[in-house]
Amino acid sequence: MAAPRTRPRPILESIRSGAWKTILGTLVAAAVSFGLLNSQQATLLDNIAAALATLITLVTSFVAQLHVLDRSEPQVTPVADPRDNTGTPLVPAVVPLDPEL
Repeated sequence: MAAPRTRPRPILESIRSGAWKTILGTLVAAAVSFGLLNSQQATLLDNIAAALATLITLVTSFVAQLHVLDRSEPQVTPVADPRDNTGTPLVPAVVPLDPEL
């Protein structure tokens, strides 16, 4: 049974909050790739190679984040709303106090 949609998703939130770093890194890589070639040196093949290198960086970063989400999130119990696999809230076990201690 799938977890309720209202349940917190801390790993997904971490990925979303860090997405700007991936985008910024990709833009920096693109600037370096295209900035190193001036109009006399650049050929169509050079531009295509630079564009592919930039695209590969973006795609691999995105795939790595999805991998973390897919593999780790099912194993995480959010502290804000702990639930079992059926969606039942988890509660602390009540341990009776031993009067002899």
